[in-house]
Amino acid sequence: VEALEVPISDKLQVQLENIAARELPHLSITTSAFGQTLTGQINQLPYYDEFARHLHPNLIVLVFVSNDFANNGGATEYRRRRFVTIERGENGTLKLRPPNHNSRDPLESYGRISFWGQVLQLVNSAPFLKPEPNHLVNVIRMRYLRRWLDTKIVWGPSFRPDAETIKFREVATDFALAQFKKRAVRDGSALVILATQNLGGVGAQKFERMNVLARKHSIPVIDYYDYVLRQGAHPLEDVRWNNDLHWNVAGHRWAAEALLEYLKRNQELCSDGPSKWREHDSNMVR
Repeated sequence: VEALEVPISDKLQVQLENIAARELPHLSITTSAFGQTLTGQINQLPYYDEFARHLHPNLIVLVFVSNDFANNGGATEYRRRRFVTIERGENGTLKLRPPNHNSRDPLESYGRISFWGQVLQLVNSAPFLKPEPNHLVNVIRMRYLRRWLDTKIVWGPSFRPDAETIKFREVATDFALAQFKKRAVRDGSALVILATQNLGGVGAQKFERMNVLARKHSIPVIDYYDYVLRQGAHPLEDVRWNNDLHWNVAGHRWAAEALLEYLKRNQELCSDGPSKWREHDSNMVR
């Protein structure tokens, strides 16, 4: 999750550590988060190989968002190639394509990332930018600001994917989950997917597409949409900023709580045994 809009102290992984220290102190849970904006599971494999694996994790959490299918399929990396992507080999098999370091990534500079984080915090905190009923001037200001932001960041192409493109995204995502499962078994780690609210929950098309692949690889799924509903909140509104689709502070906190709920039911995952992996908590796989 991008999380440029919230302070580090309010991010999912930090809140999870803090809550776990109070409610599961005997487990001494520590967390680390790795990723980059506009990456899917395919592009995140090097983060595990180069950084996360050396921490010997008990549990690997893949935060799966609605645009991960497109990111895994390479649609938003077509101009950038700064990430590992996927392609078909000559014999039709899938293989990872290394990044092209000669291309320019519009967000590669930490200074720019810091700047955009400050801009997004301004957008989400300034009262005059929050469009409220009958405040037409505020709505117009917000639209112009978002249009200006869009001219500063090179987003992927906006198009309606055809059936072949959708199929390739499915295949690429399947390949990515298989790679993570293989690494988890090799390294003695458990693996779980945190399905974010914008997948729509059980019964929604994108959630079910993801869930079919998760079942195929025996990866448990935590339904964040369902968790937020059980808190009496609106899973598509209360977890996000008014002017931004990313999680607000409450969204990060509920995500941490959803993960903690899972850990409470599967405390053996955080114990140091000869083999930490097991097929666990089948009730959480929907």
